[in-house]
Amino acid sequence: MFTTISWGNYLIAFALVSLTWYIYVGLRYYKIELLAFFHGKKKAGSGNRLSDGATPSENIFIDQPTTPPIRISELEDDTFQEVDHLIGRLKKLFSEIQSTVVEEEFTNYLRLLLAEYPLLGQSVFKSQVNEFILSEIARGNLPFQFTEQHLRQLW
Repeated sequence: MFTTISWGNYLIAFALVSLTWYIYVGLRYYKIELLAFFHGKKKAGSGNRLSDGATPSENIFIDQPTTPPIRISELEDDTFQEVDHLIGRLKKLFSEIQSTVVEEEFTNYLRLLLAEYPLLGQSVFKSQVNEFILSEIARGNLPFQFTEQHLRQLW
């Protein structure tokens, strides 16, 4: 039975079956990479990938979120923008406020307004914002007085 198949015929058949299998696997699972390879294009970021798509160095830290590093200048720009936005809202508040406003109502509104900017309460600009609020209160026609301690409690 095995004498009718020569070793040459067996190796040719085995090579054809193996070639067919690898062509199938290549086209089924690596079509994009093969097309890029044969067209001379290199896919961006395709070097040294694991089966789940992560590089070996990424695979070590899978559970850690990947957030880009924040530069100090970006934080300062964001802080300046927040200060500017808060000052604008405070100016609007003081321009719309009436002399008949109740202290409790004003305090609650100011507390809500300052609560929207929690990072400013911890920044170096807190004292400047407090000075601005105190100067606007002193300049306005409000029937009550605010102190620096009162403002610190609102933050």
